[in-house]
Amino acid sequence: MWYSMPEGLEGISVEQQNFVPEHSEGGIRYFRAPAHFEKRIIGMGLGIKSVKVPPANAPDDLPEIISSNSEEVTALKAQVAELNKQLYETRTENSAAMAALGAAKHELEQKTLELHEVTAKWGNFLNDLKERKVRIPDELLEELES
Repeated sequence: MWYSMPEGLEGISVEQQNFVPEHSEGGIRYFRAPAHFEKRIIGMGLGIKSVKVPPANAPDDLPEIISSNSEEVTALKAQVAELNKQLYETRTENSAAMAALGAAKHELEQKTLELHEVTAKWGNFLNDLKERKVRIPDELLEELES
């Protein structure tokens, strides 16, 4: 919000924020301050006046601060709460999926170990047959070894 500063006043301080003239036009000096400071600034009794229309060629006005009780903020708070709920649910699902994955990995490792044991036993069985000189038809032997 724009304010006009009277002659002889070089600046003011509101809630430890300093404001000094930023623009001058037609002998009037102007400064910007947040709109929520208006009552305090005018209430100082220093002759400062709020300006409803900014002076020509002046920098852009300060952005308006949204009240924490506004509908926009309330809607955003609800949206954040919903997103936090979704995040919690996603994390829960992720934890369950990771546990299932761990169990499946363990089962795969067990089955791989069993496969290696069976493969070794099979190889030993075939070697035993060869050592005993058991005659196995070549076609069957090829099929057994593959």
